[in-house]
Amino acid sequence: VFHKGKPLAYMILADIEGEKIEISPIIKHLRFIQTLINIIVVALENKRLNKEQIKQIAIKKELELAQSMQSLLFPRTLPNTKELSVKALYMPHSEVGGDYYDVIPLKEGKVALCMADVSGKGMSAALLMANFQASLHSLLHRGLNLENIVREINAAVFKVTGGDRFVTLFLAKYDPAERSLHFINAGHPPPLVVSDGEIIKLENGCTPVGWMPDI
Repeated sequence: VFHKGKPLAYMILADIEGEKIEISPIIKHLRFIQTLINIIVVALENKRLNKEQIKQIAIKKELELAQSMQSLLFPRTLPNTKELSVKALYMPHSEVGGDYYDVIPLKEGKVALCMADVSGKGMSAALLMANFQASLHSLLHRGLNLENIVREINAAVFKVTGGDRFVTLFLAKYDPAERSLHFINAGHPPPLVVSDGEIIKLENGCTPVGWMPDI
């Protein structure tokens, strides 16, 4: 029995009384048997498709929940003062992924700026990014310098992934009072600084974090 060129079922028919010399009941009722089989197989296929649909709906609901949870990782408010005004636009490729940006207030009026992206997409990337975000906030509030923060995050990501995944990261500390920016670019597409008509690529740094045990 075929459905769209794909075999769905096989039926073997035989006479019970094979020694009688007469037309086989199978031949006489073949059309009816074929119709009955087709009806049964279509019913089974519909049941299978219904199960698939229910499974897809459950997966979609899980992804929607994961998306709403992931949105909590992003800053709810962004600085908009005379010294610093931040705007952000995030358009995800899929429901969940490993993209991340943050603006984190620090002591003495300084601000940490972060952009990051986990290799790959989906739930595993989102979970790794959530772990990354928690580590980053903890290290920043400990007052470590950028070099030590990146080394610590590299070790934490490598411990979780064993080098199978990595995170590209741009991390900076901005001091509005001094108008100074200290940064490390760990394999991320370089942000641009426009100053007096000059465009500067912020690309100095190291390899992506989590790629190797030591960075």
